[in-house]
Amino acid sequence: MDMIKRIWFIRAIMSLLFTLISILIAFFHKGNFLLNYSNTTFMIGLTLLLISGIMIVHISGFFRVFWLGWKKMFFREDPYTDSAHWSQEKTEIPDEMALRRKQAKYELLIYLPLFIALILICQAVLFLFLLLK
Repeated sequence: MDMIKRIWFIRAIMSLLFTLISILIAFFHKGNFLLNYSNTTFMIGLTLLLISGIMIVHISGFFRVFWLGWKKMFFREDPYTDSAHWSQEKTEIPDEMALRRKQAKYELLIYLPLFIALILICQAVLFLFLLLK
């Protein structure tokens, strides 16, 4: 339970940090502050959404399968390579440590940017409606 609180605290702090960055960028641009703020938060949110999407594709293993297909098509395997050689052996990671590492990777590279992006895009839409009134 303590870990869940810590994750949500980090998400809230990072959202506030990116909101403050958006406010600073909008403040230094000339023109309407609300329009600049809406544009800035929307662009930062879309960038973070793009990062989250790229990380989902990367972590899912698409590029690994893609690279193996190209490698099989263009490079020939060396028949003299011994797969039992000590340098080819993989070291086993304990299951608990591997699970924690996987959860941390998902949180930092997918869920955190996704959460911040959704918050920023909602702010941009909210301020856009305030501008239209």
